[in-house]
Amino acid sequence: MATYQEQIEKAKLAKEAKAKVDAERAAMELTPEQVKNWREALALTIGPYAHVMHEEYVRALHAAFRERLKAASPSDIEEKHR
Repeated sequence: MATYQEQIEKAKLAKEAKAKVDAERAAMELTPEQVKNWREALALTIGPYAHVMHEEYVRALHAAFRERLKAASPSDIEEKHR
């Protein structure tokens, strides 16, 4: 069983980890200008619907794109761009 001091330290580390994750999520949020830019880019691939789709959907597409990009290894990206 952990001592009281160890429990305090563990709680502190958990709180710091949560704060870091929250900060990363906030940094990934799109500004209104970025949403507009994403709409323009999406219009080239999915058509004019991109201009009228809900902002939450644009943000969801952006988040999905970021996750796929994170999951791809740098070598995968280099191979596709040769």
